[in-house]
Amino acid sequence: MVKEKKPVFKNNIQKYAPVFLMLVLMVILTIANKNFLSAQSIYNLLQQVSALGIVALGAMIVLLTAGIDFTAGFGLSLAGVTAGFVYLESGNQGILLIITSLLIGALVGLINGLIIVKLNLNPFITTLAMMSVCKGVSMMVSEGRQVQIKSEFLLTLGSGRILKFIPVSFLVFLLAVVLMYIIMNKTKLGIYTYAMGGNEDAVEYSGINKSFYKILVYTVAGFLYGLAAIITCCQVTVITSNISGDFLLDGIAAAVVGGTSLLGGKGTVFGVVIGAFIITLITTMLNFLQVPFLLREVIKGIIIICILIFDVCIGKLADRLKVAA
Repeated sequence: MVKEKKPVFKNNIQKYAPVFLMLVLMVILTIANKNFLSAQSIYNLLQQVSALGIVALGAMIVLLTAGIDFTAGFGLSLAGVTAGFVYLESGNQGILLIITSLLIGALVGLINGLIIVKLNLNPFITTLAMMSVCKGVSMMVSEGRQVQIKSEFLLTLGSGRILKFIPVSFLVFLLAVVLMYIIMNKTKLGIYTYAMGGNEDAVEYSGINKSFYKILVYTVAGFLYGLAAIITCCQVTVITSNISGDFLLDGIAAAVVGGTSLLGGKGTVFGVVIGAFIITLITTMLNFLQVPFLLREVIKGIIIICILIFDVCIGKLADRLKVAA
């Protein structure tokens, strides 16, 4: 007897809900603003997605282990500020800014991982404390000073474009997406990351060096924050200690809205990309409506909460459909 196939839509309703939401937001913006689909608007949208998406990828890999990383924002600031002053002291050597930012980002992640694993401390408390450390150190390094980006290479990386509407920075984001897809789906790190989020004890009992891979997870996340710092510095062209903006909350929100579970073990790179677009589209919509800044943050938070509630409801609906099938 041939077993009847379950409808694909029923099995994937929760998976594609973020895509549907993104399309709805795009339709709303297209109706509200006739210039939304212009080359310049698309360029601006992709510019905003680039750094946020990279931060969200870092948030995702940590969340998959059932951990959390609050150093995304000020870790990014520390990497960017330190790299900026190395760049300045070296006589505007762009390559040194890139190397320094990646190393500082990875170092912050490595320290997070070592403290969490070796001292068996809670990721929430550890990274919250490290967030404060990163904020303080970045302010000490900058001393209120600014660094102006003058390197043509870095300026091109930050504001260059291809075919009028594709930012060079977005290509960097796509490269990060491809690399993270390979890591999460084709390497031991990716496989063990999902396993640690699903059942950490089982991973340890299997003889896998859980400590090494968890430290590596936080190091990779920090490396991605360093990469996001490079993109941000090149886009704003003036480096200060407050370049972190809303990256912390928006990065985690993008990962979660894209389907990454706060409980670990569930999430995809594709989902994070969609989540980054959703958060950016919400911000774009609020900017277009000229909502006051303080009220904008309140509304964005409420919208994100509603999206998460919607996601939970969709998940329950999907479970019911599976049972019914």
